[in-house]
Amino acid sequence: MAQDPTLSRRRGTSRKVGSLARAWNASFIGRYVKSHHISRTAVVAAATGVAILFFVLGAALRLLVGPISLGPLSGQISDALAQALPGIEVKYDQAAVEWSRDQGRVNLVVLGARVFDSKGRIIAQAPQADIDLAAQPFIQGKLVVTKITLVGVQLTLVRTADGTVRLGVERDDTQRDIIKRITDAINQNSSGATSLRAFAIRDARVAFLDETTGMFLVAPRADVKIATTASNLVATLVADVEVSGRAAHITGQMDLPPEQGPVTGNLQVRGLDVAALGRNAKMFHFLRSIAMIADFSATYSIQGTHLLAATFGADAAGTAVLIGIKQPVIVKTLRMTGRYDRATARLVVDNAILDSNQMKAHVSGESDLFYDAKVRSIISECRSSPTR
Repeated sequence: MAQDPTLSRRRGTSRKVGSLARAWNASFIGRYVKSHHISRTAVVAAATGVAILFFVLGAALRLLVGPISLGPLSGQISDALAQALPGIEVKYDQAAVEWSRDQGRVNLVVLGARVFDSKGRIIAQAPQADIDLAAQPFIQGKLVVTKITLVGVQLTLVRTADGTVRLGVERDDTQRDIIKRITDAINQNSSGATSLRAFAIRDARVAFLDETTGMFLVAPRADVKIATTASNLVATLVADVEVSGRAAHITGQMDLPPEQGPVTGNLQVRGLDVAALGRNAKMFHFLRSIAMIADFSATYSIQGTHLLAATFGADAAGTAVLIGIKQPVIVKTLRMTGRYDRATARLVVDNAILDSNQMKAHVSGESDLFYDAKVRSIISECRSSPTR
C-alpha cells in the first residue's frame, strides 16, 4: 500500500523534535531544566510581556484623554505640601497625574489650587499647580515636595515705598510677609527644615503697582521662578506686559543673598513705548511727548531701597516734540550707554549717539550728584564733551 507523504513528514518532524528534546535533557543544563519547562517559561514570559505592554499603552492613552485622579494619595500630598511651605497652606480640589504637551512629560498636579496665609485668608488661586517630587524618597514610598508651580494664577502685587512687595491692594502689614515666607522656606532647604527647592508661577496674569512712582503694569502672561543656586536665591522673570495698553516684553534675573547683603541682578525691556510710560505714571509725565519705541538693558546692585551701582544701555527710534523746536524731531537712531556709582555719586555717559532729521550728535560726559536729605532732591554738576 502507498503511504501518505504528509503523514511521513509529520512522523519525521516528530522524530526530529523528540531527538532534540532527548539531546537537551541529556546535556548538563538539561539535567536541571527539562525541555517542557522551557516552553512553559516562554509562554508565561510572553504573556507577562504582552500584559505589561497593554497596560503601558492603556495608561498612555488614558493620560492623553485627561488627568488620572490620585484620590487615595490626597492625604499624603497635603502633608508633603504643608512640610514644604510652613506657615502657608495649599488646598486643592483634586490630585492627579497628567501628560503635559508643552513640557513633554508626565506631571503630578493638583487641580483647583488655593493658597492661604496663616490667618486663613486666600492670597492666590490657580486652576492648577504642578508638584515636583524628590526621586529617592518617592522610590521608598514617601512624598517629598521639591518644587511648586502655580499655573494660570492671577495676582496683584504692590511695591511699597520701603521696597517690600505685598499681595493685594489692601494695606495689611501681615500680607507683606507672604513672599518673604516663600523665600525663607526655600532658604531653609539647606538646613533640612523644609524640602522646597523652588517656587514658580507659569502663565500667570499679574497686575503690578509701584507706590513710589505710581506706575501700574499689567502682565497678561508672566513666568516667575525662585530657586536655590549655591548659597543664593535666584529669581527669574519672563513677562509680556502692557504699559497704558501698549505691549512690551520684560526679562530679568535677581540674585538674593542669604544675609543682608546687596541684591544684584539684570533687566531687559524690549519694545517699550516711551510716551505710554509718560502717560502711565506722574513721575514720568515729562516723557508723554516722546513717541519713541525703546529697548533698554541694565545690571544693578541694590542695598535696601538704595541703588549702589548700575550699568545701562538704551536704543530708541521714533519722533519727539521738544520745547523750542516747532517741528517734531524724527529720530532715526538714539543710542546711549552709561554707568552709575553711588560710592562716588557719579553718573557717567560713556557713549551717546543721536541721528535725527534736525540734529546729529555724539557725546560723552559725567555728572556729580549731591544728595540733599532735607528736601529729598538731587543737585548735579554736569560735564560733557561733544565728540562730533
